[in-house]
Amino acid sequence: MAKILTSNRIETGKTIDVYVNEMIKPNLVVLNAFNVLGKIFYCYQSEKEEKELDNLDKKAKEKLPGYGRHTLSLLCITSDLFNKYFDSDNEKDSICVTNPSIDIYEKEGPVNIFNNPKLFVKTRLDETRNCEGIGVLDINSYNITHNGLYIPPVSQIKLKKEFGIKDDIELINKIGYPTDYPLDEWPKDVKPPEIGTRSKAMISYSKKHSEISFIVMNKHSYIVQDGIIINKKTPKYFKGIV
Repeated sequence: MAKILTSNRIETGKTIDVYVNEMIKPNLVVLNAFNVLGKIFYCYQSEKEEKELDNLDKKAKEKLPGYGRHTLSLLCITSDLFNKYFDSDNEKDSICVTNPSIDIYEKEGPVNIFNNPKLFVKTRLDETRNCEGIGVLDINSYNITHNGLYIPPVSQIKLKKEFGIKDDIELINKIGYPTDYPLDEWPKDVKPPEIGTRSKAMISYSKKHSEISFIVMNKHSYIVQDGIIINKKTPKYFKGIV
């Protein structure tokens, strides 16, 4: 079977959704925040520190079962919608902070990604990443407010119905989820690709709520919008932004 080269080089017959996804443009406000956050998140550490962290990650993954550095995930939402969904009685929409004692909003207050010093913003991003849950970016003000936020979980049955898929591999194909290797060239000695429960929840929540987006940053960075993955970038991309 012939293959079409896309960002994931997926087999023909499974590429159309990914191709269409790449044509979808992100919300401009969210895109602006994404570029600023990526520049801060990846560029405010020395090359030596970056190599040391990578080495620590590799060693920890080899020695510690279940180890993985947390991914920075931010819900991009207007203040009005946040107030509507926060602690809502509708369990399908409700978002909440289950442990207020770790919430930076209560402890330290918001931080503005444009107006506050970059190193201070970087510290806040690290704090947000290192806590369980998701951070909140108010796209009216560009303030990072809460962290440790939880959104409604999603079952595999619901995902199958929402996306018309039968398993995670089909879901990866359908939404353009980033993987370490092309799926059609996956090394036999490497653990098969998977999508974590938080990522699935973000994808499902954004599909239902087209007015919100998520920013995700780790070794793969992207925007979740309308139930798909768009604007995939590497750390190298942000280091090239002037």
